[in-house]
Amino acid sequence: MALSFIAAANKLAISASSVVVAKPTGTADGDIVFAFLVVNNGSSVTITPPSGFTVIESTTFTNPLIMAVAWKKAASEPTTYTWTVSASVVVLEVITSTFRGQSNVVPIADHQHTIQTSSSTTLASPSVTTAAADSLWLSWVVFNNGTSVVQPSGWTVLDDNPDTVGMGHADISVASAGATGASPTWSASGAGQPNIVVSVALSPTLTGTGALAIGPTNSTTAREKFTSTATAALAATDGGAGKQIFAGSGSTTIGSTSAIAGKEVFSASGSGAMSSTSTSAGKEVFRASGSGATVGTVLGSNGGGLVKGLGALALALTSYGIGFAPDRAVASIPKGSILVL
Repeated sequence: MALSFIAAANKLAISASSVVVAKPTGTADGDIVFAFLVVNNGSSVTITPPSGFTVIESTTFTNPLIMAVAWKKAASEPTTYTWTVSASVVVLEVITSTFRGQSNVVPIADHQHTIQTSSSTTLASPSVTTAAADSLWLSWVVFNNGTSVVQPSGWTVLDDNPDTVGMGHADISVASAGATGASPTWSASGAGQPNIVVSVALSPTLTGTGALAIGPTNSTTAREKFTSTATAALAATDGGAGKQIFAGSGSTTIGSTSAIAGKEVFSASGSGAMSSTSTSAGKEVFRASGSGATVGTVLGSNGGGLVKGLGALALALTSYGIGFAPDRAVASIPKGSILVL
């Protein structure tokens, strides 16, 4: 599923110790919700995000601004979110935004921020590193004394709240994985300082028709499916209490996988190489229907492991699992396993 922007909402509070902002319209369970909070005050305060939000970027007091960016995965969301601070402040402003189609394993690949302490009407977003093609590069900015802001060239503005301090939110799609490199520039109608900008790399659900490289992945209670019609390289995967499915119709290489009380399924209709897998009280399934699959160190401790090959299959060191190998070379099948030839 491609990443998409759903909606944004903003709210301003003056001489207050809290600000209540609406949930963006159209937010559904499974979406990712971001919030960008700016405090304008003469002294430092402590920020408390709404329940369920995780702060990924923040600044200490840089007179007169404090900033925080937080996110959460939507699940039975309330109609509003409340941010609080430890004392009444001059201004509280917040922007919330919702996106859909993000990875449920590692949705945020990278995040950075820049503080500008000299008076200026421009500020460049810091570069981030994306983990997959077609990621979204998100940016938030605040200009102290900037009455309005303009997003970088080529970017799509998502929200603009010019009250008291100029705030903006925009995004752009990034075609390939890796460092974004460029430093796109925000501008404001009024000069001031300090000015703060935040960059976040948001990853899509990892599917593709070309080559697909995945790793490291980590699923605690989530479910994720990774597919490719060409080559899939899957490394350092971990299914905590969730489920991960990896499939490739080309060749598939899988290494260092682990399922703890979860379930992982790996398959390739071309050639497949799978190694160093383990399942503890969980389940893993490995299948190859093409020219071959190599499976090494498949451990099933109080769990289950199934290895199946419709082509050539080399199987080594299984423990408390089940192996099916119609055309195979078998290195070791210890006590407690079942092998069907």
